[in-house]
Amino acid sequence: MKYISVVLIAFISMIATEVSAKKKTMYINHQYVNCTGVAPQQCLQVKYNEKDNWQYLYQPIEGFTFEPGNDYEIVVNEKKLCKKRIPADGSSKKIKLVKVVNKTPVMSVALPQTSLTNDWFIQSILVNGVLTDVSKKGFTLKIDDNTQRFSARFCNTIGGKVENGLGHTLKFSQGMSTKMYCDDIPFETAFSNIINQADNFEIDGNGGLIIKNGNESLMVLSAAKEIASETLEAFNYKGQWKFKTLLQGKNKTDLSAYGNTITLSNNGEKISGKAICNGFFGTLSIDEQAKTIGFGNIGATLMLCPGKDAEVESSLFKVLNNAKKYEVKGSSLWLSDDNGNKIELIK
Repeated sequence: MKYISVVLIAFISMIATEVSAKKKTMYINHQYVNCTGVAPQQCLQVKYNEKDNWQYLYQPIEGFTFEPGNDYEIVVNEKKLCKKRIPADGSSKKIKLVKVVNKTPVMSVALPQTSLTNDWFIQSILVNGVLTDVSKKGFTLKIDDNTQRFSARFCNTIGGKVENGLGHTLKFSQGMSTKMYCDDIPFETAFSNIINQADNFEIDGNGGLIIKNGNESLMVLSAAKEIASETLEAFNYKGQWKFKTLLQGKNKTDLSAYGNTITLSNNGEKISGKAICNGFFGTLSIDEQAKTIGFGNIGATLMLCPGKDAEVESSLFKVLNNAKKYEVKGSSLWLSDDNGNKIELIK
């Protein structure tokens, strides 16, 4: 009799554990997002209170058919499973639909895939939980849907892969970065955190791009191709730049193939670089209010350049020596002399 009582108590306990289901209201976001459980998959975003943040749901809802492009409010029964009933790598609870309370179409995600190919200008970025205005910094994010690559320019350049999917889903890979130090490192760190969290985007009424995690805005960008120099305060000129273009009258020379660079430091301090064949050094004089720039005491090594390369290097040094003004256009820094000759630098 004692044995039967023990078995009966265990059986009743198991039944009570599995039958005790809780009725809950659940809110479901209008799109699947990429997530990783046992393996990479797509998850619903759900919450139990409208004021809460979205969380991933790694299991199906029994009796519920999700149609992307619709927000849902539903009532479900959630039932905890006893340990013996939990499948391998499965959930400890079972969720079953009771009824659909509301199904609200969200037209923005019912559209076909939206191209994000553009040179985006970063307006604000989430730093330590606060959406911070960086519109005066000149930070940019280039997205190319065709190559599925992105490139962000801060003090350092950060690049990697990006997946722009249907339903406004978005996923960045962990970016690879150059390793220069500058005062804007906190923004670069914030950007790296953002691309790890981002799972969707929104196009606002002005054609701007909002990168999000669930409903939380992580970064706001504008589609402006160029940034007027007068809108840039505290322009970050420090760090390594690459020579891209040399303009002399009607002559235009592409310098990008040479891989030459110049490293700019604080006003009055030393600069260094590599031209076509020779390294060079000097000092920097810059006035950010007047937008003037100058290079003093420029010296160079004396290696011989072959053929046309010698002419290009000589012209480059000439314009660099005579540079008087600078201008910022998009992510490019243009140096110019009094005769209209220009050098374009990019980071």
